[in-house]
Amino acid sequence: MKQNISFKNRLLIIFFFLMLLPLLTIGFIAYRYYYQAIWESTRVIAGHAITNLAGELEQIMSAARQFLEVGTYMTSERYLTERGDTYSSSKEILSLMNLYRGKGRSTPDIKDIYLVGINGRGISEREGIFRLRRQFMEIPALNRLYNTEGEAILLNFYRRDLSGYWNKPPWQSTTLTETFQSLGLGKVIFYSIRHEVIGAAVVEINPDRLGEICREQSASSGMNFSVYDSYGGFVLGNEEYNASSDWPDIWRLTGEASQGQFIHALSGRRVFFVYYTSPGTGLRIIGQADLDDMMYKAYRIKNMTIISVAGAFFFTLLLYAFITDRITKPIKDLQDKMRIAASGKMDVRFKSSRRDEIADLGNSFNTMIEHIKKLMIQTAEEQENSRKAEFRVLQSQINPHFLYNTLDSIVWMSQASRHEEVMTMAVALSNFFRLTLNSGREIVTVGEEVEHARNYLVIQRMRYGDILDFEISVNPEITGFRMIRLTLQPLIENAIYHGLKTKRGGGKIWIEGTCGEGAVIVFTIRDNGAGMPQAHLEEVVDKMRRGTKSDFETEKGYALRNFHERLRLMYGSRFDLSIQSEEGAGTVVKMIFPLMEAEDV
Repeated sequence: MKQNISFKNRLLIIFFFLMLLPLLTIGFIAYRYYYQAIWESTRVIAGHAITNLAGELEQIMSAARQFLEVGTYMTSERYLTERGDTYSSSKEILSLMNLYRGKGRSTPDIKDIYLVGINGRGISEREGIFRLRRQFMEIPALNRLYNTEGEAILLNFYRRDLSGYWNKPPWQSTTLTETFQSLGLGKVIFYSIRHEVIGAAVVEINPDRLGEICREQSASSGMNFSVYDSYGGFVLGNEEYNASSDWPDIWRLTGEASQGQFIHALSGRRVFFVYYTSPGTGLRIIGQADLDDMMYKAYRIKNMTIISVAGAFFFTLLLYAFITDRITKPIKDLQDKMRIAASGKMDVRFKSSRRDEIADLGNSFNTMIEHIKKLMIQTAEEQENSRKAEFRVLQSQINPHFLYNTLDSIVWMSQASRHEEVMTMAVALSNFFRLTLNSGREIVTVGEEVEHARNYLVIQRMRYGDILDFEISVNPEITGFRMIRLTLQPLIENAIYHGLKTKRGGGKIWIEGTCGEGAVIVFTIRDNGAGMPQAHLEEVVDKMRRGTKSDFETEKGYALRNFHERLRLMYGSRFDLSIQSEEGAGTVVKMIFPLMEAEDV
């Protein structure tokens, strides 16, 4: 029986068993991989969406806190306490509200501003002057505010209680019913003389904007988000689970952690939950999505994988049965050539005397290799140009942010007839910008960079007076070497704004430049300022090296991350930046880069 089986059929039988197991294994692994990838992707997207939602809510609450400042003005106090004509005060308050409305970026998020007094008098940005329908303490939201210590708290209230709508004709007040609640931020107003509560300021947040934020993040992530206060009270979003009997279990599963994820069975369905507590507002955001809906694509991939494996298996058998040695040999030869090319040897070529499809394929392979060689050369050139362009862009981001304050100090000293100091600061500022611009040159001498840093410190010392002192010690042997410009100033600026400025009594900065071992220049910038805790220091260094935004980035001062990136692009692995700091004792920053002669530039 075995003699009747041809060699070709024996190969087909062996091939059948050899192919079946690997294909099934690959199919199973592919399905598990895709399933896990989709699961992780969904979790990440949900996490980003919920933190984005929390961030937008924090921005809205921050804007609301700014509007609460209206209640701190003496005009507001006078309006809530005077018994006579309030027209003048109310006009001033409305102008004040309009001023805050004009200068805020998030004003569309704020629907209305209220000032209400214990005496029942009130004023609204939208409705003007009114009197409370009920006593101040009879309104739940105001009663809750009255019993606080004066901090701003989140409120649910009825607009009808805090507006003048109640005394309008019925056809004008039909939309304001007791069933409609508004969300806002409130704070009591104290009488400055006797420190007693005379009223409250309430900022109403636009509910349409809140709903839009929830819908946007829900649509982008496939989750349904709801927002609750710290006690589990519903604020906005989807009330489905809040009203169900499962809500206590859901709230319990969120636990004490500020954020997390879990899967919970509800009515026979597995539901994926993600939660996050906003540190700025205390609001807890909970998102949910049906697990089967989330993994629908994974199930489709599973079915497609099974079909693909089966199809690939039978297709491979057909190819094996019909492909002859006449075709396989040149293909194998071409395959070998491709393998050699894949290893990086671009000089390999396919040669054939045939005039068929395989020959055409070989010619195409040769053409492709030629194109790849050209593209490799072109890519290398483009990467070099990109590196230089990135260097210039990063460098152009550094601008002297203290120009306005310096000019303001010059004006102030001029008015005080301190002419010599005006001249000194003006000369220092002129030299500072001359060295900053440097005729467009990216590389300067060490001496020029030190002079630039000295001018900067002179300006800052004259601005801050006794709280800032400095000492510069640079080895004269290194002043003729070259270095990237605007290198010392960012580190000095960080020392001022993050070290000395926050320290009571000021301090001193020491700058030392020496020639180290291994043909390198070592600059040390040390201050006796406030310093940093160890945990904060580790976080700053980690974010700087990973290229993420650091807490060192402020409106005043350079971004340490940007500074590190500039020098990394210039010096590569030959550059090193280390930071040592101790809370209350100061900070030491050491920068090391290679010696660079003029011809190296």
